[in-house]
Amino acid sequence: MQFLYRNFPQAELCPHTQYSAEAAETAASQANSWLHDLLFLHQPAPEDAYVVEYADAIDLEMPQFLQE
Repeated sequence: MQFLYRNFPQAELCPHTQYSAEAAETAASQANSWLHDLLFLHQPAPEDAYVVEYADAIDLEMPQFLQE
């Protein structure tokens, strides 16, 4: 069984949703869906600095993550 995550950021509800959605997609491109779980746990969408900390905590390739 496979699960697909789709992001539908709604900036009118929270200004950080677009950035969080992009970060989750970037993590998924590295075959890692744990960032999506962390972002979901820390709702409302976290500030940008926290997203980078979460990405580092789950061992993403940080240069690639930051570039994307």
